[in-house]
Amino acid sequence: IHTFFMFQNIDVIMTDKNGKILYTYQNVKPNCIILPKKNVYYTYEFSHNEDLYKNILKKEYLTYK
Repeated sequence: IHTFFMFQNIDVIMTDKNGKILYTYQNVKPNCIILPKKNVYYTYEFSHNEDLYKNILKKEYLTYK
């Protein structure tokens, strides 16, 4: 993924098919590139939020409804 043309920092969470968190990137600045990672099936991009990021780090799996 890339953050070209973005105006704010983002948080990125990468999970496998089951939602297990494999990689996290906090506060990714504009104009950066994150290369593909092995075993990643889903990639979530969130507007940078310190509290949300800390909450997600406490979990082993990311679930959504």
